[in-house]
Parts: sequence; C-alpha cells; structure tokens
Amino acid sequence: MIKSNWLTDKVKQMNNNLISIIIATKNGGRFLRRSIGSIERQTEKNIEIIVVSDGSTDDTVKIAQEMAKSIPYLKVIVLEKNIGPGLARNFGIKNARGNKIALLDDDDEWLDENKLSNQIRFLNENPEYVIVGSAVTEFVNETNRPLFTFKPKLNDCDIRANILLSNQFITSSVMFRKEAFEKVGGFAAMYLAEDYDLWLKLALQGKIVNIQGCKTRYMKRSSGAQQSHKSEMNKIVLKLIKRNKFNFPNYWLALIKAYIRIILG
Repeated sequence: MIKSNWLTDKVKQMNNNLISIIIATKNGGRFLRRSIGSIERQTEKNIEIIVVSDGSTDDTVKIAQEMAKSIPYLKVIVLEKNIGPGLARNFGIKNARGNKIALLDDDDEWLDENKLSNQIRFLNENPEYVIVGSAVTEFVNETNRPLFTFKPKLNDCDIRANILLSNQFITSSVMFRKEAFEKVGGFAAMYLAEDYDLWLKLALQGKIVNIQGCKTRYMKRSSGAQQSHKSEMNKIVLKLIKRNKFNFPNYWLALIKAYIRIILG
C-alpha cells in the first residue's frame, strides 16, 4: 500500500511538472528540424511537443510527422485552414496535457540547454508568478547573421513600469501557467500583437519576470507579419495601450510614443 501511494504521488508529480511546448507554424517546414532540435537538447525531459500546422501548404506536415516517428512525445495537429498564430496556439494548448506551457516559433530556437529546467524551477518555487521569460534574446536574420541582442527588464516592478512603453517578452522565450492562460481566455483572435495582448492580460493575474539562463534566438524574417504590416501593428499596439490605461504605469508616455510610431510609419 505504501509502495502504491509512493508510485501514485510520483506520477502526480510528473504530471504536475509536465511542460507542453507549442509550435504553431504555417509553411515553416524548412525550420522545424532546427527548432525541435533545440528542444531535444534541453536537459529537462518531462515534456511534450505539439506542432500545430496552421493551414500549411508546404512540406511542414510531412516533416513534422516524420520527426514524430522517432520522437514519441511529439504530436502533430493539422488545421486545414489558416486561423492565425494566436488561435493556432490556443488549439495546441487546448490539447496540451501539461500545466506549464512553453512557446517556440518554428524559426526560433533555445540556446541555453537548461532553459526549460530553469523556468519550471522558478515557477514551482514562486507560485505568485504566472509568466517567466528570458533575460537575453539574440536576434538574427534569415542567414543567422546577428542583428542585435534584446535585454528586457527583469523584475516584476521594472517590467510593469515599462510594458506599455515596449513589449518586454519574446514569444519563444516564455513559459506560463496554463491555469492563468485559461483564466484570461487565451490568445485573442488577432493576427498581429496577439502575444503582447496576452502578456498584458497575464500580468493582471500574477507577477511576471525575465530570468537568466534561458537565452533564446529569434529569427527576424523580412517577410514576417510584423515587418509587412508595420503600420497596422502600430495602430493595434495603440489600442492595447489605451485599453490598459489604468493597469500599468507610464500610460501617457506610452501613448505619446505610440502616436509617434504611427506618424513616422
């Protein structure tokens, strides 16, 4: 009986610490092996990977399904019609078994092999926090040439003071609690700034932080949605700032900066 209880507790502990990694992709077949390879190099092995093909028309599904043959914890979900990155991630998270969620875009990768273990340890030791990102993200172009290094604010207080001025989290760097994600309704049905919108909503559920030891590489593609819809993006960000007028500091400064971005295009 004691042995049975010990085994049951061990299984519960593993389930509680299971990390579900969501990769929402549209026509990202050429990048998948690299991004998933960076997951495979993680020291944390209590994971599942869910690849959501968001209406892909290239070889994304074929490549993902081939990889799933040799990676037993890789699941592939195929959406025939494109619904956008936010809703595709929602679909993946709805099918996730873990109560901790990590996001990874198809063309990004994790550079620190302890990224997942550092983040889940932080969340387990600090129940008041709902989201943890990375202190360092390396931006590169499509040929992997370094562009710049993004270093956001780290502690909860500093992030809140700056989050209306600029997004303080990189999507592929974050881990968050599924429970908090569900409370805020997940990603909104937006094709732009859906990640920024989510961070702002999650920040109202608990503390937020960026930590060391989670270095991420972000590929800045010339054909990316943010690049090709910059004007529309700036207008959406302005709406998000106005919506959060009473939620975070430095509203008026953020508002001025947002209007300047729109004017300058």
